[in-house]
Amino acid sequence: MSKKPHLFLIILLIGGILLTACGPAAETQKTEPTEEEPTAEPTEITTEEIETEPPPEPTPTATEDTSCASEKVLCIGFVTDPSGLDDKSFNDAIWQALKMAEEEYGATVNFIENFDIDQTKVNIDAFAAENYDLIVTLGDLAGQATLEAANQYPKIDFIGVGQFFDSTPENYTRLVFNQANFGYMAGVLAGLLTQTNKVGAVLGTDQMPLIVTFKENYEAGAKLVNPDVKVGWEYHPGGFDIAFNDPEFGARIAAGLIEQDVDVIFGAGGATGNGALVEAAKHEGVYCIGVDYDVWETLPEAHNCLVSSEYRLITPAVYELIEMAIDGEFPGGEYLGQVGLGPFHDFAGLISPEIIAKLLEVQLDLKDGIIEEAYP
Repeated sequence: MSKKPHLFLIILLIGGILLTACGPAAETQKTEPTEEEPTAEPTEITTEEIETEPPPEPTPTATEDTSCASEKVLCIGFVTDPSGLDDKSFNDAIWQALKMAEEEYGATVNFIENFDIDQTKVNIDAFAAENYDLIVTLGDLAGQATLEAANQYPKIDFIGVGQFFDSTPENYTRLVFNQANFGYMAGVLAGLLTQTNKVGAVLGTDQMPLIVTFKENYEAGAKLVNPDVKVGWEYHPGGFDIAFNDPEFGARIAAGLIEQDVDVIFGAGGATGNGALVEAAKHEGVYCIGVDYDVWETLPEAHNCLVSSEYRLITPAVYELIEMAIDGEFPGGEYLGQVGLGPFHDFAGLISPEIIAKLLEVQLDLKDGIIEEAYP
């Protein structure tokens, strides 16, 4: 697919880091609007609205240039997972990438909320029937339907987020994320923020290798930027039935670390980690960092300490793949997305230009493989 020229090179880095850094400056440049403009709502397409039968003959006012079948029109569809939009997580992140393509390239973008995972193929077919150029699906449970559709519709490009296959057709790119880097950027931020040279982590069970990765990389990231830092940590001693759902344990461990002058707490363990963040928010001069998604949106009790959260940078990765499709350079196969930090919210003023520069430098080094993960 190559319907529109590449207008300019857009570099998307580190989720909220660059956006947060530039936010205040952009605000000062705004002119007062003459009247309040309404906020645009996402456009939803239901399977009822997209006919699976051949489209009817165009009306006299319709033109070829307004149809997705036209070479001059770029159409991108998104089939959500059962969580739907407004999940403040993966679905919203993907939709944001499509809206960026709408703004930058004039793309027509629509979504279908796929509340029944068994309807994934039906919903993909609905977009295909309307001659969409690129279709995005989410989650491993949607993988088989996406693979079938990619084979059925070789002229359509497909992005499958979080889907895993050994072999896929050239028009199907599976977006996955480098779990080996999880925890690293959180550690870098902690090492740059600490005033006591003591940071801590409250974690789920070490029976899960990914949780060990979080801990090891958090420590490595902190020491990369602050060789004198000391890192305190604690795994939950229980099994999977309790290790990620014990906020009281998380709060107790966080309180103990803070008593030892730890002034940055990283919570990585579901509700257990969130319990540590809520406890940290009760202590003046203590910062905290969340994980997996922008915790600011779901845990207001932690706002007093929550500087940022580390998670998969889905929006930049999906947007990069959209640009590749537009340029006729769609990679196919596996495409490795990055893990990084989200917005700084109320703590944007705390993040100096020097901290921003260091975060950007480390994120780029991770992406280019200059920094090897501490714990594979």
